[in-house]
Amino acid sequence: MDPRVYAHASFVVCLLLAGPAQAQRVYDPATTPRAKFVAELAPYPEPSYRAKDFSIIKRGDWYHLFYTRVRRFQPGHWNSSLNEATFGHAISRDLETWQPLDTVLTVHPGEWDAHHLWAPTLVQKVGVTWMFYTGVRDSQMSASPGDWIARTQVIGAAYSTDPLLEHWTRVAQPVWQPCASNGLPGVSWAVCNPSLYRGTADFRDPFVMAPAGPGQPWLLYYTARPRSDPWNHVLGVASSSVGPGGSWADVGALWDLYTPTANSKLESPHIFNHDGRWILFTTGDDGSTGILWNSSLAPATGPWESEGPIANLLQGKKDEPYQYNLEPQYWFASEAFSEQGPTTRADYFCVVHAYDAPPEYNPPSPGTPEDISIVEFRQMIWAPNGHFNLAAPNPVRSIAAPAKARVGEPVDLVLGVEYGAGRSADLEVVRVDGWGEEPVPNESVGLPSTIVLTANGPQTVRWTPRALSLALPAQIEVRTAGQPLVVAAQMTLEAGEGSADDVPRELPIARPEPGDVGNGLPYPEAEPLSVREIGSTPLGGAHAVLVTLPEAGPAHVALYDVLGRRVRVLRDETLPKGATIAAWDGRDDAGNSVRRGVYFARVTTPHGRAHARFLVLE
Repeated sequence: MDPRVYAHASFVVCLLLAGPAQAQRVYDPATTPRAKFVAELAPYPEPSYRAKDFSIIKRGDWYHLFYTRVRRFQPGHWNSSLNEATFGHAISRDLETWQPLDTVLTVHPGEWDAHHLWAPTLVQKVGVTWMFYTGVRDSQMSASPGDWIARTQVIGAAYSTDPLLEHWTRVAQPVWQPCASNGLPGVSWAVCNPSLYRGTADFRDPFVMAPAGPGQPWLLYYTARPRSDPWNHVLGVASSSVGPGGSWADVGALWDLYTPTANSKLESPHIFNHDGRWILFTTGDDGSTGILWNSSLAPATGPWESEGPIANLLQGKKDEPYQYNLEPQYWFASEAFSEQGPTTRADYFCVVHAYDAPPEYNPPSPGTPEDISIVEFRQMIWAPNGHFNLAAPNPVRSIAAPAKARVGEPVDLVLGVEYGAGRSADLEVVRVDGWGEEPVPNESVGLPSTIVLTANGPQTVRWTPRALSLALPAQIEVRTAGQPLVVAAQMTLEAGEGSADDVPRELPIARPEPGDVGNGLPYPEAEPLSVREIGSTPLGGAHAVLVTLPEAGPAHVALYDVLGRRVRVLRDETLPKGATIAAWDGRDDAGNSVRRGVYFARVTTPHGRAHARFLVLE
C-alpha cells in the first residue's frame, strides 16, 4: 500500500484517512466516537503509534482487529530500524473497549517480506483463520540513509488455528505476485519490470472473498499497475476453486474502474453484498477523491457501475448521535462486515480517521507535526433507494426493568436509545438463577424478539409476561442481541393468578410409552442430564419421572403447574450417575390431590437444568 494509511476486514466497511494536513479536528477522546480503536499513544518523543491498513473479524464473542502498526515520527526505512514491520492485534466485545494483545508476524530479512508488512485481510475457511497481506522489499536509491523506496510488493498469507488468533504460521512463499517465479504464473497484464522507478511495486492491498454461492470460486482482489499504462493503477482479480491454501488463477483487470484521468491510483478494494447487489469500495488518487463506490450484479468481473465518491452521499451529515459532522472527505480505504442477530442483520462501517495531534504529541516548533489516526466503527443505515447513512453501532445503551414481574401483569421495559432512526434491536431472554445460564425462547415468556427503535432517549416497551416453559419463580435477564454492545436488566419472574385447568393447545404433551419402564424391560440408555415422565411404576404412585445424570451429584427434582407455581419437590439429594426414578402420588406438598392439567418436571444440577411436560388426566 501507499505508505500512509489504509484498511481491510470482513463485513464492517472500514475506512482510512490520508495525509496529516487534511485532518480537521484535534484528537480528543471526549469528542470522537465511542466505538473506536486507538493504538498506543505517548507524548513526544516517547514511542507513539497509529493504526494503518487493518482488518476485523469476529471469533466467538470477540472482535479481532489486526493492523499495520506505524511508529509516529520514524521513517519507513531508516538504517537498521524498520517501520510498519509487524501487525498489531487488539480484541473487543463491543467495538468500544479494546484490549491490545501481542503483535503478530514480522518481516524476514532477505525474503519477499524483508522490510514491511501492509494491508492484512482476514477470512475463515473450515475453522481456520487465514490472513492475506502485502510483503514489501525496499531498495536504497542513493547513499542518503533515508532514500529508500518500496521496490517489490507481493501478496503472502498466514494461517491460525488458535482460538485467540495470537499464534500464526506464515506460508513460506508468496501466494500471488506480478512476476512469474516461486512456482507462480505471474499476471500477464500487470507490471513486472525492475527497471521502472518503482519496479514491481504497487501490487498490494489484497481482499479475499469467500464463494458467493454453491459452485462459485474464491476471489482475490488487489491493486496493480497495468503494463499498458505503468504510471497508473487498476484493480485485479484472481480466482481459486480451493481458496486459502490452494492455487490462484488470473481473472483479469476490472477495466470498468480504470479511469486514469479522473483517478490514477485506485487501491484498497473491498466488496460485499447487500440485498443481492454487490458493492465495491475503492480509494482514489491517494485519498484526494476519498472512497469511491461501485455496484454490480456479478462480483468477479462486473460490469461495474460507478456511484461516485461516498463524500457526495455523506458530506455534511451529522455523525449521529454526536454533535459534529461526518468527514468522508478525509477517509481512506474501505472494509465492511455484517452480523446476523436472532432476527435482524446489521452492516457496519469502520474507518481510519486522521486527527491533528494535541501539542504534547508533536515535536516543538519548528518540528513537523504528525497526525493521530484511529479506527472508528459505525452502522450502515440503508434507505430504500440503496443509499446509506451512518450512525454509532450500539443504539441501545441501557435497559431498565422492575425488580419483579408477575405472569399476566403488564410491565414496562425502558430502553435507553441513542438515535433509533428506525433501526431494530433484537432482544433475548436468559435464565440466570442456579448454575450457569439457560436461554429462554422469547415466545415462551411473551417478549417480542425485535423492537423498532424510534426514540433518541428513553423508549418504553410494554410487556405482559407469560411462562409457558419456565418453572417459577425464575431469575431472568432481558438483554440486547444483534448489536455489539450487550446491555441487560435482571428481574424475578413470579407466578400470577390463574388456574392450571386449561391445557395450552400449543404445548406438546409427553405421554408415557407402553413398555418403557416398569414392565420388566430395561431402562433406556442414559443421556446427559435428562428428565421425562414415565407413568406408573412398581415403586408406587400414579406418575413418575425418570431422571438421568451424566455423573453422581446433588439434584433438585420438582414439579410445577402451568403458571409456574411449585407443586411438589420429589427429590432434593445426591443422586447416582445414570437413571433414577422419582415416583409421584399425584399430590402437592400439602398432601392435596392436584387438578387435571399440564405440569412440568424440572431437574436442577450443577451440570445444568432439564425440563419435561406431561398431562394429568385424573
